[in-house]
Amino acid sequence: MTDKPRYLTDAETVKYFDDAESRYQAQQAAAVDSVPEGIVDGLQLVPASTITPETPTWLWPGRIPLQAITLLVGEGGLGKTTLACEITARVTRGQFGRPAASVIFASVEDSTSHTLVPRLTTAGADLDRVYFVRLVAEGFETGLTFPDDLPELESAIVDKDAALLILDPLVGHLSSNIDSHRDHSVRRALGPLAALAVTTGVAVLGISHLNKSGSTNTLTRLGGSVGFGNAARSVLLFATNPDAIDSDERFLAHVKSNLSRLAPTLRYKMEPRTIEGSTGEQISTSGLAMLGETTTTATDLLTPPEPEYDRPERDIAREVILDALEQSNMPWTDLVRLAKSEGVSEHTARRSRGELCDEGLIESKKDGMKGRWSWRLLTPPETTATASRDDVLDLTAVAEALDGFEETR
Repeated sequence: MTDKPRYLTDAETVKYFDDAESRYQAQQAAAVDSVPEGIVDGLQLVPASTITPETPTWLWPGRIPLQAITLLVGEGGLGKTTLACEITARVTRGQFGRPAASVIFASVEDSTSHTLVPRLTTAGADLDRVYFVRLVAEGFETGLTFPDDLPELESAIVDKDAALLILDPLVGHLSSNIDSHRDHSVRRALGPLAALAVTTGVAVLGISHLNKSGSTNTLTRLGGSVGFGNAARSVLLFATNPDAIDSDERFLAHVKSNLSRLAPTLRYKMEPRTIEGSTGEQISTSGLAMLGETTTTATDLLTPPEPEYDRPERDIAREVILDALEQSNMPWTDLVRLAKSEGVSEHTARRSRGELCDEGLIESKKDGMKGRWSWRLLTPPETTATASRDDVLDLTAVAEALDGFEETR
């Protein structure tokens, strides 16, 4: 389909959230009424003709959909939570082309008084519309976990007409019996969470870290199971410029969307800010300033910078192999070990070995019928001719010829 998604008007959006609870109850009742008499459980086939197509609805048009899970991913310490606070502020002020709405913020890493409220304040959030999750069980405060606590969370979302639910970080709110590295286990948790988003109309923003794989594909860099990326309808990458990691520039790249085309990358500047405390003291915090769109892609942001040295890795591999074989014949496993000690990958070492073979500089040789294969350095043709014209190379004669060559040169 090539039709662009139609965003809700302000009036349509107000009505959408005013009717959230009644719509949910109607859906629940319809789910029961739609079951034909006499059928209780089992497989049911629903004709596609009975399903009405619906236009996607958005919290942040083109980036964060309502009724779905969105992931905000990036390296630790770059400001993902600061960005979440900026998004929260815009939602509570009605700055995404929709009326102001409430936000439910669940965090297990940051202090609400020392970190989150100062960042929300400097971002200009309406703090009366921001609700932090505090769960008490048998007199003790615990953290929100899902799918265990979804019924209570669902009631809270409907009660506050919340448009956004933030889980920071997402894996920090998984129940203890959920293995974040196993796909089927993650699906058992995210399935009910996605259903919660659909039934309540809320946008779920889960914050997640990247793994250390070094891939330039964001979806393969997600920490834990691939189930996280599969469950999300939208994935946003928050990163710094890899060629200037100490810069205060930040980029928000859109890397996955099931509901629209990818949105342009946005550029931000991380700024130190201060707010005034309750007794007049200055509290240091941070914020983000929007700088506009950029053509920088997620691949650009995840591509490591070029090495500081100019010499290609293949040249280093050639030098390592030739130097080692000048000393003695050597099995390939030992040559690979030496190459890796100089920062050369096995793949590059193999390519260099092939080039050296093609150039007639090295060859492999088996030591006897039952011996192992090893690599050796071949003597250049002109040196061989000077040393001996026999079919079998006399290494002693080669050494003497080289000595004589050095004396007469």
